[in-house]
Amino acid sequence: MASVAFDKHVQFCEEYVAEVQRTLGTLFREGPTEDVHKHTGNLYSLQQKYALWLTPKIEEDLELFESALRKIGANAHYVKIAPQAEDHGQRIAEMYKTFADVMGSKLMSSEWHGEKLTEELAISMVIRRLRGILGIEELTAIRTALVDQAQNATRSAG
Repeated sequence: MASVAFDKHVQFCEEYVAEVQRTLGTLFREGPTEDVHKHTGNLYSLQQKYALWLTPKIEEDLELFESALRKIGANAHYVKIAPQAEDHGQRIAEMYKTFADVMGSKLMSSEWHGEKLTEELAISMVIRRLRGILGIEELTAIRTALVDQAQNATRSAG
């Protein structure tokens, strides 16, 4: 069962990160856009597909990320359809603030740690945060320990 749970978690992580990369690519190319809604739908579908294999903590942390994406999409849509609305400026400010939070506030400048920002660098910053949410470091440590244990058992038997 542990092996199945591990495999399912890995499958979820791979599919989820692939969709996050597509989402971030859209945001990087287009900025805050209502088109992000299709990506949030895809991310939600992945969570539903693997719901049995996700911890409540992972779901909670991913919800924060997905909620920010939905907020970007909703504000972008509202700004587009209601340009004369009283809160138009406020919605634009909120949309860009959330966009900066998602993409990493360092993106508001043209450099990060002395490097010119590129789509790849921006995406890698977000993926790094996502690795923490998904527990990738811990899973890798467990896998390494199990492989070492199996190799030591093989050497002892031989």
